[in-house]
Amino acid sequence: MTGAFLDVFETEPLPKEHPFWEHPNIQITPHIASITNPEAGVGQILENAIAVQKGEALQHTVDFSKGY
Repeated sequence: MTGAFLDVFETEPLPKEHPFWEHPNIQITPHIASITNPEAGVGQILENAIAVQKGEALQHTVDFSKGY
């Protein structure tokens, strides 16, 4: 058996009616499907902590209006 785990699509979020959702050999994963690099993760957390202290906008926030 062959298959694929897919994480990134041309249109995101992937439309609910897209056939990949029902395909038996395809698994859809969110953009958290990989292991976080600790150095990169800590840097982003620190940047956002400093932004909070300064009253600035946060980076990499979730946009619920986009569905993800």
